[in-house]
Amino acid sequence: MYPEAAARIRLFHGDLPSYVRHEMLTNTQSRYIVHHDGAHDFNQVVKDMASLSFVKDKIEAIIAQDTHLRGTIEHMNFVDMALFAVSGMDLKFAPIGEVYPESPMTQPNVYQGNYFMPNAAEGVVLPMAANTFRYPHPMLPMNDFLPPAIEAAPASAD
Repeated sequence: MYPEAAARIRLFHGDLPSYVRHEMLTNTQSRYIVHHDGAHDFNQVVKDMASLSFVKDKIEAIIAQDTHLRGTIEHMNFVDMALFAVSGMDLKFAPIGEVYPESPMTQPNVYQGNYFMPNAAEGVVLPMAANTFRYPHPMLPMNDFLPPAIEAAPASAD
């Protein structure tokens, strides 16, 4: 839709902590708006958001998608609660996206039991000038938030 912006958009295949570690920490020239539309699992979203604390001075805003999503307890769909866990209860944000009234979309589906909370915005924009990171503690290392390393398979004996 906006071809003039294409050169300023970066797509990365992988998890957000890896992008922070391998791209954002090494790039000294860029400022970022991070659009998080990835994991919905509470623990992973906490890891994702906490990893951004290591580059907080480079971030203008975070856009978090699917803050209105819920489901069964096994999937832990709590994007909004993860944002509060990392940034505290005084989180400053602007709601964005669709807001659904009571409807079939606000009822658990037959697949994973997912549903949208009625009358809640689809996402939020967090201006970093108005927010802080309350987690992680500054003494925790970045590597704590990276996925476990995948060991190379042993060479074949053939």
